[in-house]
This record gives sequence, structure tokens and C-alpha cells, in this order.
Amino acid sequence: ANSSRLLLQVEAAEVGYLRMMALTEFTGGQWKAEAGQAWQPLANTSPSWLAGHRHRRVRVKDVAALNRVLPTDGFPARVEGRFFRTPGRNAQGIVVCEAMWNSGNNLYEYWVNPRPPAELLRDWQRNRLLAHPAPSPALRAWLDAVLAGASEPHAQARRLEAHLRDTFKYELGAPELSRLNALDEFLLKERRGHCERFASALALLLRMQGIPARVVVGFVPGERNWLSGWRDV
Repeated sequence: ANSSRLLLQVEAAEVGYLRMMALTEFTGGQWKAEAGQAWQPLANTSPSWLAGHRHRRVRVKDVAALNRVLPTDGFPARVEGRFFRTPGRNAQGIVVCEAMWNSGNNLYEYWVNPRPPAELLRDWQRNRLLAHPAPSPALRAWLDAVLAGASEPHAQARRLEAHLRDTFKYELGAPELSRLNALDEFLLKERRGHCERFASALALLLRMQGIPARVVVGFVPGERNWLSGWRDV
């Protein structure tokens, strides 16, 4: 939101969060992405099979900033373009390419499945997405109070989301937090901060409730460009 740098332009009737990477490992002080994630090439689906899928076109202004990742929303069933080779999905659903280069037309298209198949977590994935530091007694009591009466995992997740959204304050340039207990200071004292603090806190709270969670980093498409009608990112 603070940057005027134009990275992408997206043409779509409606488009969601454009994912760039998923952070799955929390070290106690920071989040990290899995090292050396394997990825599978996307299937070469036929155009007729894509009927009913949602279509997006993306114009890239700065290829080097993508680091071989094609920002996408949803569950891409097909990806086309001429400035990259062998697009595929990694274990976190991020679209990664074998190679990417700058060309005279850095345009890619993709089709999103509106009803993607459910993908069950393997045991090692579930364990990784549940790991968290032991909460303090004060934080445990706060979490139990917020979730009082909500027992089903989806209801708990929505309760936590709403609580952070409605009772905390989004603020850029928020003060530094204690490195020893940042989560307690954010949730129990400051109650304000930027998006990374909200995302990190929510992921850890969900894990404390036995709900697998991760932090996904990407871009929110902005307003439509007055000249082209495409959404600026």
C-alpha cells in the first residue's frame, strides 16, 4: 500500500489474493518458507475442458521481481505464457516456473477452477502446520475467553478472524515488539499493527487450537486503471 511501484496489471471480472509464497515454519522469532520445495508441472489441459473456469490475464512490468513465481489466485488449472518455461504447482499451491526471462510481451493467462478438489494433508504436513511455541498462561486464558462457546474448528477460525478484525487496529509503522514474547505483547497489550502481525498472530492462534495454518505472502489487486481497465498491482 505504501509503494507506487507498478509490478503487475490484472484483467479479470473479479480476482482474489495473488499468492507469491507460503511460510510454514515458525522459529519462535520469524516465519520461514520450506527449503527446496518440490513442484509438479501443471497438466496440459485442453481448452474445451476449461469451460466454466474463471479466466485471468496478467501483464508483468518487472519480471526480475517475481523470482520464477507467477502470482495467481485460487486453484489454477492451466497457465499459458511465452516468457517462462514449465510452470507447476509446489506443495503449497504456489505456481513456480523452471525458468523465466524478460521478453517484449510479459503476459500470462491462467484459468481457475471454481470448485477445486479437496487435498488432504499428509501427516508430515499436518505436523509442520501445527508446530508452535508453548503459550503463556495469560495468552491461553485470553484465547479460551475469545473462543468461549465455539467448539467446531471452522467456527473457531472465523471467531478469531472477526475478533482481530473488529477489536484490533490496523496501523502502519507500529512500534517494535519484544523479541522474547512478541505474540503476547501484540495480542494482550498493543492490539495494533501492520498486516504481517495480524497474519502471524492468527496463524499461531489457529495452531494452538489444533487447526493447521500457514502465512501466505502476496498481493491484493488495487483499483482499475482508468485508461486500460486492468487492475494495478
